[in-house]
Amino acid sequence: MAAICEPLCSYAYAWMRSQVVSNAMQLKTKNKLSSGPDGYPTILLQTLVSDLAEPLSLIFNSLLSVGKTPTAWKTAIVTPFYKKGPSSDPANYRPISQTSIFCKIMERVIVAEMTDYMLGNAMITRHQHGFLNRRSTATNILECLSDWTLAVDNNETKSVVYIDFARAFDTVSRPKLLTKLQAYGISGKLLQFIASFLTERSQKTRVGQSLSTAVSLISGIVQGSCLCPLLFLIYINDITAIFDERVKPKLFADDLKLYTTVKNDADRNVLQANLDKLGQWANDWQLKISATKCCVLNIGNQSTASTYYINGQSLPNVDQSTDFGITILTANYNILQAY
Repeated sequence: MAAICEPLCSYAYAWMRSQVVSNAMQLKTKNKLSSGPDGYPTILLQTLVSDLAEPLSLIFNSLLSVGKTPTAWKTAIVTPFYKKGPSSDPANYRPISQTSIFCKIMERVIVAEMTDYMLGNAMITRHQHGFLNRRSTATNILECLSDWTLAVDNNETKSVVYIDFARAFDTVSRPKLLTKLQAYGISGKLLQFIASFLTERSQKTRVGQSLSTAVSLISGIVQGSCLCPLLFLIYINDITAIFDERVKPKLFADDLKLYTTVKNDADRNVLQANLDKLGQWANDWQLKISATKCCVLNIGNQSTASTYYINGQSLPNVDQSTDFGITILTANYNILQAY
C-alpha cells in the first residue's frame, strides 16, 4: 500500500493563512452557546472572525511546524444521549463528545487539505459514501436499489449481507492507523501532529451539571472531532479491495453491505469466500464484527435462504432489513418501502 503520488508531508503556510482559517471558523452548530472543555462558545468565534483569524493562523502554523498538539486540546467532555430501551442500560446511550473549538478550526483546515489530496489522487474508494462531499446515505442506497431492481426485473436473486462492526471508531488501532496514513503519503510534521493529536487523550462525562473525573483513552479515534471521520475513512479504505469483482461492496463510514447475484452453489461459495476474507481483514486490523447484528437478505424471485458464516459464526437470514431509513423486503413485487 505504498504512496502513489507526491507525499503530503510538510507543513505549508498556505494551509493556515488567515483567509483559510477565517473560512474554517464558519462553524455550523445548532447550539451556538455550547462550549467544549476550554469554555469558549461557538458564537464567540463567529463574532470575532476578523480579529482572530490572523493570530490563530500563526498559532496553527507554529503547531504544525513542530508536529505537536497542545495538551489542553486532548480533553473531551462526553454527554450521554438516550436512544431507546431501558434507561438503566449504558449501551442505550449515544455519547456526544465536545472538544476544543480552537482545535476543531485547525482540524477543519487539515481535513480540507487532506481530502483534496486523497480525492485528487483517486485514493478514496468509490464505494465509500460517508463524510464526503456529494456523497451521502442517499447516493449509497440509490446505487444499491438500482442494482437490486435490475436483478428483480431479470428474475435474478441478489444476496445482500449487512455487516456490523462493533464500536468501530473506539477500537481503531492507532499505530496501524498511522501506518496506513504513511502508506498513503501523509508523513513528516503533519503525521507527527496527527500522532500527537491521537495520543495521551482523556475525557470526562457530564451528567446534568456534574463532571466525572478524567479517564485516559488508550485506543480508538476521537468522537466529536472534525479530523477523525476522515482518519476512519482512510483506516477502512482498503477493505473494498479484498473482495472478488463479482461481489459488490457499499460503505457509509463503517456501515458495510456486500451483495452478489446467486444462481447456484458456486455463487454461494464465492460469497462465503469473500466473507472469509472480510473476517480475516477485520482480525488483521482489529475491527470486531458483531455477527449477531449482521444479517443476510435475499432479494428476487428465486430467493432461497443459505447459511453464511463470518469467523465461524452463522449469520441470520431475514425477510426485511432497514437500510438508512428504507425497509428493504425480499418480495420482488415490493422491493422497498420508505418510512
